[in-house]
Amino acid sequence: MNPIFRFWQQRADRWLQRRIPPAPRLTLGYRNLFILPSRLGYQYLLLLGALFILGTNYQNNLVLALAYLLLSLFVTALIYAHQNMVGITLSALPTQPHYAGDTVRFCVKLESPSPRHALQLRPYRPGHTRAWPLHKERRQQNRLVLHEELATLELSATLGMLLTPWRRGLLQTGRMELSSYYPLGLFKCWSLVDLKQEALIYPRPVACHLQPLVSDPGFDAPSAEASREHNATAGNTPQLRTDNMVELSGLRPHRQGEAMSLIAWKQFAQGRGLLSKEFATEERPACWLSLSHAVGSTLEEQIGALCYQTLELGRLGQHFGLRLAEVRVAPGEGSAHQQQALHALATFRATPYVG
Repeated sequence: MNPIFRFWQQRADRWLQRRIPPAPRLTLGYRNLFILPSRLGYQYLLLLGALFILGTNYQNNLVLALAYLLLSLFVTALIYAHQNMVGITLSALPTQPHYAGDTVRFCVKLESPSPRHALQLRPYRPGHTRAWPLHKERRQQNRLVLHEELATLELSATLGMLLTPWRRGLLQTGRMELSSYYPLGLFKCWSLVDLKQEALIYPRPVACHLQPLVSDPGFDAPSAEASREHNATAGNTPQLRTDNMVELSGLRPHRQGEAMSLIAWKQFAQGRGLLSKEFATEERPACWLSLSHAVGSTLEEQIGALCYQTLELGRLGQHFGLRLAEVRVAPGEGSAHQQQALHALATFRATPYVG
């Protein structure tokens, strides 16, 4: 990026931070709205100036009257374009987690006391359309898939912005541009808002064989016994340990996030509702998925393999934990435990980035 452009862009960003600070809810007013003639508006002014010069040069009152009429129309469009945006309230809506490479839709709720027209929402990415080449990481960042438009806003509506994340971590929207060319397209009225929206991006699962579960909770390097076990199971899908000695003690109401294997299906078929089996003793060994045993030559490939194994173990209802160097997820099962493990995989040594 050109150093001069970078310098002015940094100053503009600092000014925007003071002028329009990030907030999850914002009402557009005179301090956070900008308006300038559009490309069509500048062409309109050029035509207006030509008509005025022509009318004064030939002392033609009809041409001068037409120029003044077009000027009054230009000023009227300016007022209507600004009033079309004043008073709109923007609120951030939560975004569900996605996997890297999927399309993420960030939703914004728009509220207005009166009808508004021709609203557009898109990311604000200065420098992406410049002629000079951008930084390599900047070129790899999320590309705009589609910006959405709203023809008419009646009291309340939802407008979204679609992005495709290119890596795992916390995806932030950064500043977004809400704009309108209403009524005649002669002016562009816009605001640059930061609603502090973000989405958790899980790593892309990489299909692989399930690795043997390690029973030592402090295990983080391959031992001789683990190496012998790994060599004995090389090329085959390992058999997961399910020989826990448990004794059924009764039934209790089902809690959301518990494994499907705990549901008492016989009682459910009898119409007694969702009940979960409760065991008197559970002598389950602490079984762990280890980063050091994950397949792959790079960290991202290993994280992708662990993501795939986490999804498979969750689908099978297996009791397991996750160890990623200094990060550890305690052994458990169910959808809540699976989401916790996926969150750890998504944020492990990953910094937030702007889409």
